[in-house]
Amino acid sequence: MFLVFIMNLGRAMAQNDTLAILQNIETNKSSYIGQPLSALTSQMPIQIKYFFPNAPRASNIYKEYYTVLAFNFPFNPSQLYLTYPHLRIYWTTPLNRMSSLSLHAQTKGAWSSTIATHYGGAIISDIELVVE
Repeated sequence: MFLVFIMNLGRAMAQNDTLAILQNIETNKSSYIGQPLSALTSQMPIQIKYFFPNAPRASNIYKEYYTVLAFNFPFNPSQLYLTYPHLRIYWTTPLNRMSSLSLHAQTKGAWSSTIATHYGGAIISDIELVVE
């Protein structure tokens, strides 16, 4: 029981650190708007673990208007709550959602150097912190 408490406490402390870092990024988002994603990711003190292209819009299912970047990786779909807090990165020019979904399927959403290259040159138009 004590071990479970310590593990949960450690997870909560790590989540609070992640939240503080993400709040700082959102507060200073003007430094990143108009810049490629690589400018933001190169300065992040934490690693991206998971990504997901935006849900389709009826107006155009082929365009990716934003991407979710998460810093905790869910082990299965029932654990998607573990991706909170996360950042929603909006793009100046929508990306090709089908390409992003293909990469997502290949990695099951795990962030990798291939994913970083795919998104690295995309220009940020806004950053939103999502806590739940």
